[in-house]
Amino acid sequence: MDPYILKNKNYITSHKLQEFIKCPFCFKKKHIELVPSPRQGTPEYFVVGQAFDDYMTHGQEEYCKKYEVVERRDKNKTTDRLQLTKGQGETIDALLKGYNLNPFFDKKVSKKILEGELFGVKVRGELDHFADASNTIIDIKTTANLFKFDPMSYVYQMAFYHLLMEEIEDRRCSVRLYVCEKDVEVPKSECFEFSQESLMEGRRHVLLDMVKYVDALENNEFPPTTDRYTLLTSCEYYGVEGHGIQDHIITI
Repeated sequence: MDPYILKNKNYITSHKLQEFIKCPFCFKKKHIELVPSPRQGTPEYFVVGQAFDDYMTHGQEEYCKKYEVVERRDKNKTTDRLQLTKGQGETIDALLKGYNLNPFFDKKVSKKILEGELFGVKVRGELDHFADASNTIIDIKTTANLFKFDPMSYVYQMAFYHLLMEEIEDRRCSVRLYVCEKDVEVPKSECFEFSQESLMEGRRHVLLDMVKYVDALENNEFPPTTDRYTLLTSCEYYGVEGHGIQDHIITI
C-alpha cells in the first residue's frame, strides 16, 4: 500500500481533494475502500523528486544512508539502501546546484505539518518548508523545463496550505514556490510568490470543493466522472466495476 495513502487515511489533503473532484468513484476506491491501484510501481520522476526532498529535508548524511547511485539496479541487492541510476544521481546533483545558486532560496529547510478540521473534516498539510522569521509558506518543486513551468497550476495546493495556516494557527502568510530544473548541464531555478488575490481565488475553489466532499460523505454518494478527458488520462480504476467502459458509439 502506498505510504501516502496510509499516512493520510483519516485526513483530507489538497491532493486528495483534487482527486475527489476529478472522479469521486476513483477517490472512494483508493482512499476509503483502500482498493489497491491497478497501476503498479512508482514513476521515475517521483523517485527523483522524493530523493531530492529527502536530501533537502534531512541532509547529505541521511540521504547517503537511504540511497545509493549504481550503474545498474540489482534486484538481488544485499543493502537496504534504495538504488538510483547514474542518470538519476546526476539529476539530483543538478537540482541541488540549481537550488544553492538561487539567492532567494533559504538554504536550511524546515518541514511543517498542519493538522486540524474544516467543516468537521480532518485536514492535513505537509509544508516542504516554513520560514518562521518571514512568515512564509514554501513549496519546493522540480521540473523538466523551467520556461514551460506554470506556477498557477499549484495555486490550489498553496491556497489549501494558506487556508490551513490561517484556520489552525491564525497566521496570515506569504506563499512562495522554489522551482528547480532537472538540467544536468546548466542547473537553473526560480522563485515565485503568489499574490493574495491569487490565493483568495484558489481558496474559493478549495472551500467549494470541501462543501462537495462533505455532502458526498453525508450521502455516501461517489459517482464516477463522465468527463472523457479525465476518464482516459487520470482514472486509476478505469474498468473496475465497469467504470469508464464505453456505453455508446461516438458520432463524429
